[in-house]
Formats: sequence, structure tokens, C-alpha cells
Amino acid sequence: MKAVLRLPPLLLPFCFLSLGIAAAVGLGIFLPAPLKFCLLLLPVPFVFFKSGNFLSLGLSPLLLIAGNLMIQQVLIGDPQQRSALEQQINILYTAEGTVAQRPEFKDGGYRLLVRADSVKPLESDKAPVHLNGMLLLRVGSSSRALYSGDRVRFTGKLRPPRNLGTPGEFDTERFYALKGIVATSFVKSDADIVLLPGTNGSGFQRHFDTMARRIGDFIMKTLPGTEGGIMKALLIGDISDIPQEMKDSYSRTGVNHILSISGFHVGIVTIALFQLCLIISRIFPTLLLYLNFRRFACIATLPIVLYYMFLSGAAPATSRSVLMLVVLMIGLLLEQESDHLNSLALAAMTLLLINPANLYDISFQLSFLALWGMTILTPMIMKRFEPVDASWKRNLILFAAASLAAVSATYLPVAFYFQQSSVTGIISNFFIVPILGYGAVVSGFASLPLIFPTPAIAAWLLKAAGFLVTISNTIISWLDRIPLLPVFIPSEADIIIFLTALLLMTVIKDIRAKYILLVSAPFFIILLHQLPNKGTDFALKIDFLSVGQGESTLITFSNGERMLIDGGGSLFENGWDVGKKLILPVLRRSGVRKIDYLVLTHAHPDHLQGVQAVASELPVGEFWESGINSGEHYRRLKVILEQRGIPIRICNSGSPQREISGIQVQCLYPFAAKSLHLMHDDLNETSLVLRLESDCFSALFTGDIGVATEYDLVQQGVELRSSLLKVAHHGSRYSSFHRFLDAVSPEIALIGAGYNNSFRLPAIETLDKLSERGIKTFRTDLDGTVTVIFPKSGEKPVISAFKKAI
Repeated sequence: MKAVLRLPPLLLPFCFLSLGIAAAVGLGIFLPAPLKFCLLLLPVPFVFFKSGNFLSLGLSPLLLIAGNLMIQQVLIGDPQQRSALEQQINILYTAEGTVAQRPEFKDGGYRLLVRADSVKPLESDKAPVHLNGMLLLRVGSSSRALYSGDRVRFTGKLRPPRNLGTPGEFDTERFYALKGIVATSFVKSDADIVLLPGTNGSGFQRHFDTMARRIGDFIMKTLPGTEGGIMKALLIGDISDIPQEMKDSYSRTGVNHILSISGFHVGIVTIALFQLCLIISRIFPTLLLYLNFRRFACIATLPIVLYYMFLSGAAPATSRSVLMLVVLMIGLLLEQESDHLNSLALAAMTLLLINPANLYDISFQLSFLALWGMTILTPMIMKRFEPVDASWKRNLILFAAASLAAVSATYLPVAFYFQQSSVTGIISNFFIVPILGYGAVVSGFASLPLIFPTPAIAAWLLKAAGFLVTISNTIISWLDRIPLLPVFIPSEADIIIFLTALLLMTVIKDIRAKYILLVSAPFFIILLHQLPNKGTDFALKIDFLSVGQGESTLITFSNGERMLIDGGGSLFENGWDVGKKLILPVLRRSGVRKIDYLVLTHAHPDHLQGVQAVASELPVGEFWESGINSGEHYRRLKVILEQRGIPIRICNSGSPQREISGIQVQCLYPFAAKSLHLMHDDLNETSLVLRLESDCFSALFTGDIGVATEYDLVQQGVELRSSLLKVAHHGSRYSSFHRFLDAVSPEIALIGAGYNNSFRLPAIETLDKLSERGIKTFRTDLDGTVTVIFPKSGEKPVISAFKKAI
């Protein structure tokens, strides 16, 4: 009977190892002891069979157990240590430790991973802290080099990684847990870091750090500007000198993969070294009498590639490529053919056994999926072009097929992680891969061993590579004008469907069945997304988003229209764009494709920053503001509004009431008859105050107004009574005075504040006032995002908090 399946021996063990890790990380499933014992006994019968498939089946449960066990301790961590850090989050500590790996330069500063030896509080009455894990130190600005093994001392606050508590946000806690990071800290510049005498750790790693730094300095001296930044990325994996605009352009055109060292770069370098050996053999043909060419090329190439791997930082994608290369070369040395899928699975298992957290590393996922897709899909595409005889045509088609396969295999994960997709990826690869890959990478790599003995020749080679980078950047700027596809945010279920289809295409032999799967998987995913959404059975839905020490509120009306009041942000520049990193991902994953009414209460950064990103990236119907805002951030926002042609509505107490899906929306403040420029110097006191009202409920949004404005509203006899109150100014003691709270008389109060923020908000006085009146109070710092749904029936609102069961 003809077999219908072809199961590569190492594929099943790799799947089980991944499943054991994913069960713990994604589902919180930790294997109980009795089950582990049973699974350990399962492989015993299979060791008596010689068949590779039986051995594969025997190894699989062992690897499932190994993956689950190895990742458990990383995820569970030390609860007592976390609790101690949470209780002393605003205390200054002096920490001493060793730099554990090469600093990661970013946004003008860098990040240091420190293995802390001593963590002592400045206050003498507090006990020292022992960190059972790594400390991530963010440095605001950089002017000197630090290397692995350097001993450092600094003073700062320690914070355990913490999610904000907003549905759809990036899982910071899991991300840091998988990297073994138990606390983070911050200093303004490396002037706040004391470099202690002596070094610790491996001199091996320190050698590569110092070498990479010297090479990077030489590259930037030879090619100052964008070209040098891109060459640093191509040769040593350092993207710190590439302008953000250029990174975005490469990302939008689908070739950002070339800026991070991966299997592509390793492959190019290996091919170049093999060709060099071939040239040597042609120049000195007598060498072939004494040497086996293939073995000589393998032996000569492998140490250089390994050195290059460590020089570039040994990222998972690079390590995977080198491991595969080792397997292939061992096969050549033994004169054995190696199966591509087995090589890929072996490299993957090796990396996961070294560090199971690699499974959740984005570069690991994308590089393996790209290679997996190329291995499976490229032959399927090429089968349709078997009649093509001309070698140059077949090579061109093969290049296009491989590019299409890689783009197709990574399309859903890229859309999931980065929330953008490009139709230009295949076109871009035709131009950029030959120019940068076969041109700039080879020329730049050839310059590396010449930098120190003959810098003039090295500089000449780098300038040639820089010329190719300039050509590449010009092409990218042209291709960047092609519009992106409409934003499609796949779910994890979509990715599972695709991976299942790819796995079936891997093991099924019948080519027709493979084609059916290739077509049906995307069709089924698209069909799932076309299913009608559940009807809105509410009159109003309010999502009070947890955005740290800022505010942002998403209001959904029964007709599907949406209003976003403020967008969060930070009063201090910290390099983190709350709009791009939090607000937009949360909105898109919630199915929000348009904001009908974008409202800015006032132009302070903690309310404004996220509004800029929303205005830039999403369709906006109208923009509402007071018209009396100012500041640099506000001016940037106005430019965005003008460029995108978004209508601006100036709101004050004299503005006509707006009805949206049966809800009356009225602006209560600023007063139309008075000049706030004369009344208040504080921008907080110019905040828009909006009231939403229906027959059954009402809601009051107060921005950051203080007691003075609250008093004016009460004195003017403005209708304030509301079912829900967004407490003014993050619960400050300078707001929410007694007469104002009595006039509003809310049942529900919402407070937006950052966890353990330095302003100590919300104030105890404000919380006491709310408690005295029996007002049900929710805080984003403790409860995460709070959702309040007002039913159409007029029944009591349904309240849910992301971090708290209600």
C-alpha cells in the first residue's frame, strides 16, 4: 500500500518540544508529577525498534516533558521577591553588578542587562534585596562604551515588570520573565553609572563586544550618516545608527529582515567563502592533488562563520543558521546528504533545549517560518514551471518563488506583531536582496579582516558597499510610495490554522492535497473574519483604558460609532510612544478601524501623545478641542490634522448639543462667555468637560480640571448630575471638592493613574471623599482597563475590570 504521509524523523520531536513549552507559556498548563512519570515510561518500548519513526515517537514525549519542565521555573519566578519589590517600588537603591551581555543601543541611549551582586537601599532602615535574576537598566543617553564583564554601580528605583492591564497590550511580564529579567531601573545618562575596577565573566564574550565596537566606530567614521548605520546593521547587527524614518521605510516595503543579521547573511557569507576557495583552487590547481576540495572548504569556512556569529551578537536567527550550516557541513564531510527539514528541526530543537524561551523570540519565529515556508512552498510553486528550459528564466522564477514563499509563510506573524503588511515585499526583494545581500554584505564582510592591518583598503571596500546602500535607499523611497494593504490583524487562532495547514503540507505526499491546503487555509481564515459581529445590545459602552500615568477613554455608541477622549502619554520624555506601542494595537485588536470623534481635553502630554498616533494612522471623522491649547506637541498634532484633512470642531459651553445614536453629548466647559486665557495660567483648567446623557443614564468627563473650575461649574448652576464620573486630574487632592461631588452625585467613579506613580495619585483625600459618599470607585493602576456597559433596557450598568473579578 502506498504511503500517503512522509514524516521527517526530527519533525515530530520538535513539535512535541514546542508543544510542551507552549502549554506552559500560552495556556499555563504545568504537567503534574504522575503524568510526567507515565510519559517517561512511554519511550521505553520504542528503543527496541530500529525504525527511525519509532525512535521519533519514543523521543517525542520525553521532549514534551523537557520543554514543559525547563520553562516552568522561568515563568513562575520568585513570588516573594516580586512582592518585596512591589512594596518598595519608590525607594532608591544602589546596585552593583556585572554587565551580562552586549549593551543594546536604542533611541539615543542603551539598555544594560546586569547580573546584580549587591542591591542596597539608601535608607538605612530598609533591608538589602537579593535579585534572583537579571536587572534591566535603561540609560537615557550614551557617551561611552560598556562591555560584557564590566562591573558597574548605579542608583535608581527598582520596578518589577508589570502589565498595564489593557486587553490586547504587549505582554511585558511574560516577555521579561522569558528573558530572566526580574526588575528594571532607569538612569538619565551613563554619567550616573560608576565603572568599578576589574572585570567579571567571560573574556571570550568581552573580546567580541570590544571588537564589534571598534568595527562599528570604523564603519561610522568611514560612512557617516544613514549608509554607515545600515552597514553596521548588515555586518555586526547594530541598528542604533539607522534613523527611525529609514527603519520604517524598510519595514513598510517588506525588507526590514535584511537589517537584522539572520540566515540570509550567514548564507551569503558562506557562499562567498566557498567561492573564494573555488577561486584559490583555480589559481593553484595543483592543490587539488593534495586536498579534497569540499572538505577543505568546509574546514576553512566553518571557524570564520562561527566567529562572525559571535561578532554579530549570536541572535537566535543567526545561531539557527550556523547550526544548520554545521549539520550540512558534517553531512558533506561524511559524504552524506542531509534532509533540509531535518536540519531545520535539529537546529530548532538545539536552540530550544539551550533556552526554551527562544520559542517566543520574534526573530526565532520569523526566521524559522521563512525557511520552513521556503522548504515546503517553493517546490510546490516551481512544479508549475517545469516546462521552462532556460536556466536564467528558471533561476529568476526560483528567486521569485522563494521570495513569495518566505513572505507568505511570515505574513500572518508579521501582521500580528507589527500590525502592517505590504504588497511590495516581493518586488522589494528582487532589488534589495541582490544589492544589499550579494553586493553590500559581501563587500563589507571582505573589509572586516582588513580594518586593522590595512584600513585604507578596508575603507575603500566599505565605501563601495556604502554606494550600494545609497542605491538601495533610493529604491526603498520609491517603493515606499506604494500604499500598504488595509490593516488586517490576525488572531492567534488564525496563526494556528495556518501552522496546521503548513504542517500538513509538510507530511502529506500527494501534491494535489497540498495545493488544496494551500488555497483553503487562507480562504478559511478570510471566511472566519467575514462572519457578522454580534449586534450591539447596549446603549453605550465605555472602555476606560489603562495607559499608565495618563488617560484615554474609548466610547462606543449603539450604532457602532466611536469616540476617543484623549490618548494617554507621559509628562516626561522616555522614548516610549504610547500611541504606537499601546493605543493603536489595542484599538486594532478590538476591531476599531475608525474613530468618528477624536477628543482632546487639553494639550498636556499625558493626554495628547497617543492622540497624535491615532490621528496619523486611523481614519478620523472629527477632531474636538477647546481651541485654546498650546505647546510643541499640540503644534505637531495640528500639522497632522491639517495634512490629513480632518475637520476641527471648537467646543465650549455655547456649542450646540450633539446627538449620537440617541445619546446627547454636550460640552459644559470652557465657558463661551469668558476668556480662559485671562482666568487661568494652568492648562489643566482649560480642559474640556463633556456630559453624555440619555433617558436612563449620564456620564461626566472632566479632563484635568481643578477645584477652581469645579467651583465655577457649580456656581453657574450647570447640570452636572451623572451616573458615572471620570474623576478629574487623576484623583488629585486639588480636585473633586465636596460641593462638586455632591452636585454630580455619581454611582460610579473612574480614576486614571499609573501604578505607584511618583505623584502619589490618586490622593488619599480624594479616595476618602468618594468612599464617604458610597461611590463605587475603580482605578486603572489597580484594576487595569475598566469597561462600563449601559444596557438599552435601562437596567444597572455592567462593570468589568481587566485585573479584578467583579
